[in-house]
Amino acid sequence: MLSSVRRKLTPLVFSLLAGPWGCVEENLPLLPEGGAGGETASPCHGPAACDGKCTNLDDDRHNCGACGHDCFGGSCDAGHCQPVAIATGELGANAIAADESHVYWGGNSIKRCALDGLDKETLSDSEQATPEELTIDRTHIYWTVFGGLDNVVRMPKEGGAEQVLAESQASPLGLAVDEESVYWASYDGDAILKTPLAGGEITTLAVGQYAAAYVAVRDGMLVWSNHGASPGESFGTIRSMPTTGGEPLTLATGQGAPHFVATNGTHAWWTAVGNSTVMRAPLDGGQPETLADDEQNPTCLLLDGNRLYWLRENAIRSTSSAGGDITTAYQGMANIEKIAQNKRSFYWIEPGDGTIMRLAKPL
Repeated sequence: MLSSVRRKLTPLVFSLLAGPWGCVEENLPLLPEGGAGGETASPCHGPAACDGKCTNLDDDRHNCGACGHDCFGGSCDAGHCQPVAIATGELGANAIAADESHVYWGGNSIKRCALDGLDKETLSDSEQATPEELTIDRTHIYWTVFGGLDNVVRMPKEGGAEQVLAESQASPLGLAVDEESVYWASYDGDAILKTPLAGGEITTLAVGQYAAAYVAVRDGMLVWSNHGASPGESFGTIRSMPTTGGEPLTLATGQGAPHFVATNGTHAWWTAVGNSTVMRAPLDGGQPETLADDEQNPTCLLLDGNRLYWLRENAIRSTSSAGGDITTAYQGMANIEKIAQNKRSFYWIEPGDGTIMRLAKPL
């Protein structure tokens, strides 16, 4: 997708080591209190006691780095969970989302599987089952068809009939849903639009949004990124407005092809690809803050409570949502553009072979 949207940008844009601890094997039982022959139980020296058993937190995949930190099928290396493949051969897949029971993805079709990789099924292989972006709510999958049909579509999570919510939308790109509506950015139509979740009247919320790209919604506030700019502005803008409509508020300009955005209803976060920065700003129009710089083309952005995650080349990076120390949550995947999350894991698609990966979130 990065290559497909650059056409409107200017050149400026875009082990604990095994040792003599007396308890180095995984899940070696502790001596019962009183011990053998009346001796008192000795504590674990080095490994930790998890559920009454000596556990090496360096390599126990069910207690990785801390008791109870499960790697969900991945290995544990020096106290850090490693990713595990849950589906393979999904060539062409480029959009992904997850809830607490399934992972959903699409490219040439819409598919899903259980979080452990079981029960993979094709939900749709119709002409419009070619999502550019994909999101979910409690009951449905929503996606945009960028180019060609230019539709906004939804279908039940368990499969069933597709419903076209909006057609011929001039390259719909990013989309988001709340309890009432689905919102999307029309990249070639330079607009932000919405329609009820079940379909109905389409409302244009904002026009003149040159190369409108990605959207986020929370608590009645909508945030989006524009790759372009209005006359007199520097390329790359971030704007917000109430979901009920009104005058868009410019939060930042000159953001160098801003991509993915997130909001908690009071602040906005975004990745500025051309500037290699991760940014935030209050939705009341206060001064933007740089949370990370020199991030080498940051793309997908996820907000998880008070924690912010983003992709930087082959790594998942993280900091507090208010800024602070930056950590690398994982490094070693291919250069992917998109990542999904649920409460306990990240999910992504390896672009070379279409492998769907799962990684337990760090402590």
